[in-house]
Amino acid sequence: MALFVIIFAIIISLINGGRIKNLFKMNLRYTWFLVITALLNIAVLVYITRFNLAHRRELMMVYPYLNLFTFFVMIFFSIANNKYFAFNIIALGLALNLMAMINYAGFMPVVKEALVYNGSVHELAALENSLSMTHTLAISGKTFNVLADTIPIGKFTSFNTVISIGDIFLSLGLFMLVEDVMKRRS
Repeated sequence: MALFVIIFAIIISLINGGRIKNLFKMNLRYTWFLVITALLNIAVLVYITRFNLAHRRELMMVYPYLNLFTFFVMIFFSIANNKYFAFNIIALGLALNLMAMINYAGFMPVVKEALVYNGSVHELAALENSLSMTHTLAISGKTFNVLADTIPIGKFTSFNTVISIGDIFLSLGLFMLVEDVMKRRS
């Protein structure tokens, strides 16, 4: 969904006279740390999903903790680059999602009723059978469930998904960042 928000923000910014070349002129701090973390995350995911090797099960058990580490890195990156105000909104969205995920050992909780309302039968079946590496069903009464994926947007958009309050802040921050950077005059 983040990619959709970025593309949408680029289109809106271009319509409003923004310059796409400004996105390549951003002076961001600690980008290398973010890139290394992303590459590590992708490498582990590819290893787990593409290869049937001896350590696959162990990596699947470790992946939620790698996911938590990735969120900490993204929050650090956002705070380090808060010269762009939008990074504060992004950090808030990431922190809200992280709080929900910490409560579920690195998995993002999803409210079952939201999936049912959305008509996401396959996703619900996958979560009920613990087949997701990143999400799990929310347990009623657990702390911070309000931060879980609770907002079904499939009835209103072409995305048949459920999002969280953190996702809304993250999307808003990404949109604001792209709009702000593209509208700057250099």
